[in-house]
Amino acid sequence: MIQRIQTVYLFLAAIAALLLLFLPLGGLSEEAGTALDLIKSTEVIALTALGLVMVSLPLLAVFLYAKRGLQVQVGGLGLLTAVAFVAVFLAGFASEFDAYKPMAGAAMPVLYVVFLLLAIRGIRSDEKLVRSMDRFR
Repeated sequence: MIQRIQTVYLFLAAIAALLLLFLPLGGLSEEAGTALDLIKSTEVIALTALGLVMVSLPLLAVFLYAKRGLQVQVGGLGLLTAVAFVAVFLAGFASEFDAYKPMAGAAMPVLYVVFLLLAIRGIRSDEKLVRSMDRFR
């Protein structure tokens, strides 16, 4: 289970999603000299729920290592969840977007998607390898 590179990618995706819950996504400032009002995903219930789902899906996929097809489907669901997270965030703060200053948390959905795509690629290559070995039997 842990020997496969996609397991590492899935753990990194879960860590990126966990950081998404704790790091500020950005800040809002009315003027250049004023302090930033931090935007955290834990302030909005929908973002918190999507963030928790984003953490749990890669961890679930790690333990589905015997069912590679289901692992790919869970990864795809994780990608859809990341898109939903970004959509809810943009919809919630669209009116204040001109005063938005991105912070470290804003990069976490991108890292999450990259790690999930790398994991899905690794899972598919494993499936391809298993199928090629089945032909030799």
